[in-house]
Amino acid sequence: MAYCSKCGIQLSDGTNFCPKCGTPCDSPFSQSAGKSGVVEQKKLSKVPIKVLLSLILVIALIGGGWLVWKNLGNDYSLDGLAKAVVNYDAVGSFHCGRAHVIKYTNTPDGGMVFKYGYIDKMGNEIIPCKYDGDEMTDYEFHEGLSAVSNGEKYAYIDIDGKEITPFIYDDASSFSEGYAVVTKNENNYIIDTSGKELIELKYSPCIEERFSEGLFPVWGDEGLGFINTKGELVIPCKYSSDPGIIFSEGLVSVSNGNKFGYIDKTGKEVIPFIYDNAYPFSDGLAAVNKDEKWFYIDKSGKKVLETNTDCLGFEDGLAVERSEDEHTYFYVDKTGEKAFDGKYDSAYPFENGYACVGKKSGDEYLYGVIDKTGKEVIPCMYKNLHSLSEGLALIQVEDTYGFVDLHGKSTFDVENEEVKRLVQQKMKEKEEKKREEEEKERKRIEEENKPNNRFSSLAKNDYVWITRHPAKTEVLYFYPANNSEGLVSSVMFPPNDFNSYYFSGYSAISSYKIMNNTIVFTMSGVAGLSRDEPWSEQYVMDIENENGNIRLVNHEKSGKNVIFEQRIKPIEDPLKRK
Repeated sequence: MAYCSKCGIQLSDGTNFCPKCGTPCDSPFSQSAGKSGVVEQKKLSKVPIKVLLSLILVIALIGGGWLVWKNLGNDYSLDGLAKAVVNYDAVGSFHCGRAHVIKYTNTPDGGMVFKYGYIDKMGNEIIPCKYDGDEMTDYEFHEGLSAVSNGEKYAYIDIDGKEITPFIYDDASSFSEGYAVVTKNENNYIIDTSGKELIELKYSPCIEERFSEGLFPVWGDEGLGFINTKGELVIPCKYSSDPGIIFSEGLVSVSNGNKFGYIDKTGKEVIPFIYDNAYPFSDGLAAVNKDEKWFYIDKSGKKVLETNTDCLGFEDGLAVERSEDEHTYFYVDKTGEKAFDGKYDSAYPFENGYACVGKKSGDEYLYGVIDKTGKEVIPCMYKNLHSLSEGLALIQVEDTYGFVDLHGKSTFDVENEEVKRLVQQKMKEKEEKKREEEEKERKRIEEENKPNNRFSSLAKNDYVWITRHPAKTEVLYFYPANNSEGLVSSVMFPPNDFNSYYFSGYSAISSYKIMNNTIVFTMSGVAGLSRDEPWSEQYVMDIENENGNIRLVNHEKSGKNVIFEQRIKPIEDPLKRK
């Protein structure tokens, strides 16, 4: 006898469908059984579905709960970051959810070029390493945008790599308060976040700076001034100042060429020009130096607190203070009272509730992070802790970068065994690559130092050969051939009586060639007070060695236009040549 698996009524033999509910009679749960079996059939028909749904729910809750527990309140993955960062030669801190990553490539002459891109907090490479950078590059995203270079021009991209502007700018500042300043074809413009050029500037901008409280620093014929977002000069160009010229709490510190003081956004002198140095206001106070003593003033210029350190100012209501023996540091509140127990061998200002501190261990400093109660949220155990941003501190172990969170967990101690093996393998590969590169550089320097670089046209026992210092790329070493002790004379290029303007930037010898007693070398670098003027020049000079005097003489010029002259003085050979 058969019963319907859904409603339970008895079915006649040969019936294909239940006459009451229409359920097919060939349902796997329709069986020949007693009436009591109908109840069991109905239960059996529902129980597997309930069980299945319950199992799915339990699995989802367990899995989701595990993920929540593992990344409680976090928008990052240490496992993902651990797998990612080992693939790069250098890594930066996070800004706008993106960290720059760099890949190096060595050049045949011992130099180095690098390309950079960006990763997110899960370790995904969002923007591949395709942009050109150097030591002067600001890699960070600001207000969701970053200026990037293709090696010739600058453009702006968003955090997903979309180009907001084409590569048309010769220079570009960071965005701030919705605006940036750019240079194109020797003209300067203010642009907005859509890349629209709003106005052409009449003044030369401090391109490394940014808008602060609606104003931007510019240079005029008489000095430093400030423009507004319309390009109008609101503060005359008559001041000077150090880099980092920003308005803070309505005031900015500037110099009259002799002393520092503070002006407001109309250019009115609010605090007299009586200080030898003056920092921006923060938490209502500013650190100033007068007569070789540091102290804090309020916005009226009143001295409110003395300090024993060249302090950086108050942040989050706390400031760094140095002990009377000047060996340790601690934190004080705005009354000058010690904020919490704890002394450190190195200490930095608070930012967003956290500060980096260091403790000495033998001859080394180990760094960590504390909160405003003095609790070490990241233990002082890292030799290199670069910065803390968006909940992650950038750390470095040997040549490998990583991150540590505010729970003290890092990319170097992940629990996932697969990730751990990958990180260890990549670190091993980096060490092997480093050794190979060091050996290659050693052989290159050894080859450079061979006697075939000597000037054969000079008299016996009087000729000279040269080499470039492996670390100081702006220095060439002149070796007297008759000096058996391996001592040298060093010459820096360009020589000192070249325009000293270049020395405000940096320079390096990118290549050189020796032909008989003539040297041809190319130098490149950046120049100017703002270090914003790239340059590259080739020099050709004759080298004369006369009774131990080395003369560099302008090539093919009438008379003896001596650029540099130096008698060979024995100094320690940095290359330890035998």
